[in-house]
Amino acid sequence: MNKQDVRTYRVTRSAILKHPGTPSSSIDITMHFTGPRIERAIYPPPPEKGGITITNEDEFCLNSGEFLNDVIIDFYLKYIMRELLSEEDRGRSHAFSCFFYKQLTQIPSVRNKPQVEDKVLTPSQKRHRKVQKWTRSVDIFEKDFIFFPINEASHWYLAVICFPRQQEHSLNLNILYKEITYAIDSTLETDQNNQTDKNEPTPSNHCEPEQPVANSNPSTEKTVAETNSEDMFAETDSDCNDNGDQYNCVSEQQVHGHRQEYRAPCILIFDSLRGPSRSKVAAHLRDYLNVEWSTRKEAELGPRVFNKNTIKMCTPHVPQQDNYSDCGIFLLQYVEQIFKNPIKNFNVPIKNLVEWFDPTDCQKKREEIRTVIRELCIKQGNDPDKQ
Repeated sequence: MNKQDVRTYRVTRSAILKHPGTPSSSIDITMHFTGPRIERAIYPPPPEKGGITITNEDEFCLNSGEFLNDVIIDFYLKYIMRELLSEEDRGRSHAFSCFFYKQLTQIPSVRNKPQVEDKVLTPSQKRHRKVQKWTRSVDIFEKDFIFFPINEASHWYLAVICFPRQQEHSLNLNILYKEITYAIDSTLETDQNNQTDKNEPTPSNHCEPEQPVANSNPSTEKTVAETNSEDMFAETDSDCNDNGDQYNCVSEQQVHGHRQEYRAPCILIFDSLRGPSRSKVAAHLRDYLNVEWSTRKEAELGPRVFNKNTIKMCTPHVPQQDNYSDCGIFLLQYVEQIFKNPIKNFNVPIKNLVEWFDPTDCQKKREEIRTVIRELCIKQGNDPDKQ
């Protein structure tokens, strides 16, 4: 039996993650596998297409203190979608692989000479062209949630496009106000019966419907590649900062003990280290949506523009990792949590996610994933203990 060869080296995380308040600028990380690679399992197994091969090298990433690689991320995302979600949730969700965003944003190599027709394409169209085949069998505009696992500077985080087809908020405010009025009238009637000699209280926190943001000329929005750097980063986290006093009263309005659901198109960034602004990511995804819509939907449904007014970005405060190695684990937990404990209000800024789940739950996820791989290994006739 050959032993796995593990190489230890020192890495400076401050050079990788420019994140304030980190406890140490450098740590020892054992993360390099050089032993013989042995196939553990394929998921989904043949004869299904698109199977991901998992090896002992990939499984090694599940050791405590190791960074999850793209194989484990892609495998478990697919496992979540296929095994853990209800049929309804599975039908309204789509997860791209880790390679999608990298391919979308990768600068073409100078060795790859552009084709003649490339000269008439916009930068957005050129980027879209590199990934256009990824949606041959899926209509992303029929989905409520589109997941993009992203790795930048050795750090995993999650981008989610929510309700891309929707152009207006889905909450029927007329119905909501009727229900609120009914609840208020019932309260006032009770007060009249109990305190007939007192004046009726006037509710001071009654919500007004959100006014839509006017877009005088949506067609003039520039693409990421066509704007200068100042315009590109004009949308910062402060645009949807969830630390202020502003609060969406619609989401908190409870009528007859039922919290109203409020849907709006948005791009959410879930980051377990709350790093730099991800507005550039949102800009790339909006560009992708614009070209995808014009390519696949415009002939049927007419033109549509995705910009900062029509699909806002927000980076909610979510449970955070307390080490340097669990970013991939938290990414997977965020995906699961969207269905375990659904967000009720998608009106930016999104609040009340700091205690979305207990961060200690993530401590068990490495073993949970390892158990799934082991079970797949046994089902496929492989020895899960072979090294």
